[in-house]
Amino acid sequence: METIEKQFVNLRVAKRAAPTKDSTYLLNMDVSKGEKNRQLVAISCSNKSIRIYNRETLTFLREYNAHPNLLNGIHFAHCCENVLFSACSDGTVKCWDTCLSSSDAVKVFSGFPLNVFISFDVSCNDTIICAGTEKYEDDVFMVFWDARSNSKNMSATQEPLGVYSDCQEPLG
Repeated sequence: METIEKQFVNLRVAKRAAPTKDSTYLLNMDVSKGEKNRQLVAISCSNKSIRIYNRETLTFLREYNAHPNLLNGIHFAHCCENVLFSACSDGTVKCWDTCLSSSDAVKVFSGFPLNVFISFDVSCNDTIICAGTEKYEDDVFMVFWDARSNSKNMSATQEPLGVYSDCQEPLG
């Protein structure tokens, strides 16, 4: 019993839980699918940033701050352990290469001007990205992109492949 108490004292739980001037909250997290000793943890934060950590040591590796609005999700690619996608309420989904030292997204998938994304996901083979919008007037939209690059300019903005809409008008 005494060793457990010593372990708790060493953790300094009370100190870690104390509020700070910069109280940033964790919103979402995902773990890359790579080899266990190379896995990464991505965390989206309330300050609009994405932080990348080593899964084994929880060592901070890098931070991305390129989203102007709130983040609504992050997902590592299924087939490439270093590719991370993030969706933002500004109507974009961004693709990051965590191997690069650059803090810029390698691809930006843009929706239409009034799209505010509140959810998104990536297909199991990483070829299709789908983002869902909040209700606009009486409609909600699902926007689809082809995640495969077909241009020489990797940082070019990718336009939607297609859009599905559903009317949310009450019956009556």
